[in-house]
Amino acid sequence: MTENSLKVLEYYRLLDIVSSYAASPLGRSNCLSLKPLQKLESIESEQRLVSEMKELVCTKGFVPLSSLFDLRPMLRKASKKGAFLEAKNFLSIHNLIGISPACDILAKEIAKSITEDGKISDRASPLLSSLRSQRVSQRMVIEKRLNEILSSLASSDDNIISVRDGRYVISIKTAKKNVIKGIVHGYSSTHSTCFIEPVAVVEENNYLVELTDREKEEEKKVLKRLTGFVSDFSYELVSCLEIMERFDGLFARAEFSRAIKAIRPILSTDKMIYLSDALNPILLSLYLESSKGNKEGSLEPVVPIDIKIDSKKNILIISGPNRGGKTVALKTIGLLTLMTQSGMHIPAKEGSTVSVFNNILAEIGDDQDISAGLSTFSARLEHLKEIIDRADRNSLVILDELGTGTDPDEGASLAMAMLDYFSQKGSLSAISTHYQRLKRYGLINKKAQNASVEFDKEKGQPTFKLLSGMPGVSHAIEIAQDLGIRDEIIDRATMYLGKERGRPDSVMEDLVKMMEEVKSEKEDLTLAKEKYELSIDCAVK
Repeated sequence: MTENSLKVLEYYRLLDIVSSYAASPLGRSNCLSLKPLQKLESIESEQRLVSEMKELVCTKGFVPLSSLFDLRPMLRKASKKGAFLEAKNFLSIHNLIGISPACDILAKEIAKSITEDGKISDRASPLLSSLRSQRVSQRMVIEKRLNEILSSLASSDDNIISVRDGRYVISIKTAKKNVIKGIVHGYSSTHSTCFIEPVAVVEENNYLVELTDREKEEEKKVLKRLTGFVSDFSYELVSCLEIMERFDGLFARAEFSRAIKAIRPILSTDKMIYLSDALNPILLSLYLESSKGNKEGSLEPVVPIDIKIDSKKNILIISGPNRGGKTVALKTIGLLTLMTQSGMHIPAKEGSTVSVFNNILAEIGDDQDISAGLSTFSARLEHLKEIIDRADRNSLVILDELGTGTDPDEGASLAMAMLDYFSQKGSLSAISTHYQRLKRYGLINKKAQNASVEFDKEKGQPTFKLLSGMPGVSHAIEIAQDLGIRDEIIDRATMYLGKERGRPDSVMEDLVKMMEEVKSEKEDLTLAKEKYELSIDCAVK
């Protein structure tokens, strides 16, 4: 798969949409890293897993993975000598173990040592529990002594007990600070109040600071011990992380499949693409998003298409009006094939079949490179050369407006030669064109087939339906009129067109009409035959 092909088919845009269905950042990362697989067994395995996940979600509901995130930087820190994790870090690790589940010993140790709000528990060590108990008792002793001092003052309404730099002090009006013998620890912003540590509690405060320091040291030992545990289990934790990352990625693909009502495609060892009622997944996602809550101005529903390309008819030529859906049809073929090989369900009818390709090679749209001094045609030829060099019997080639950008006769001749080459190599090809010679090529070449995007003449607009077996007409004048081009220009264009009534475009339009009539008559005959056979069966019964 070339990078340019993935880009022009909007594969990465699709991955971005799929990733939005993940429950966690890890799952989103997993989706964004998806690449098309090339081994049939691997693709079948991925497709099966997505189907199973879809069934799980349908029966059990949402999977709780929203708190999952990448712990690998944390685990790398844990492996460094002398480093230790913060208490709240262990909650993330415990959460990973809880949804895995795995590493029971580590999980129990974290649960014993860290509280649910990310603090170090009293149960983390006997010494820590003892030090905290002593600190509480010592604080009560100091507070009692300070309250006695305050009560001995003539007026203590404005005097309160507070803590400055870990030491208990009392606040007193600066003007009265000499009333109490002690150490001044600072003043208020207005300097009207000072904070004094009475001499009577200096020793008690010293002991409290000592207990606090010993408590912090013991907490650090607890964190170091837990960090060592985490480091010992780092391999298992990384494995759990990778499993859950993949699990959430599968969950996202399953949710996306549910959202767009996708199906698991049939994988074929024969070279073929049979798509029934296929929808462009990006346009479908945009439509579903715009339709939420019955918003005004929502997009039009996406029109399904049918595609059939195989080794007998390995060239598909799509023609018809601009803005009619030719490029969308090509992107739909490419995207649904890429989705299949990336282990995603596709928005199509049950029974749709796709084979596995080593190369999906696409060239869509103008790619003029001014900085390199290349014209649009030259720039496209650069990509086409790469496609030609890569194409083989395991390739799908998708080319938009092949041969344009130069003289029409030369461009069409070059396009036909390329299609011959791809066909002889055994590649499946799908192209779009306005060229009459390529449309006739599709009628004459036994390996080729025509398809056209339908145009509603009464409304003067394309219907976006893809009609197989017949070439299309550009309807340039009708589209120009629909876009509001001046009537005088439309009238003169119609006049010029009338003067060339015997031109190939007119012949092609007449041919399309004849083919439509034949198709209609065939459908009528089939219906009449079915009715006749039904009446015979009823008569026999």
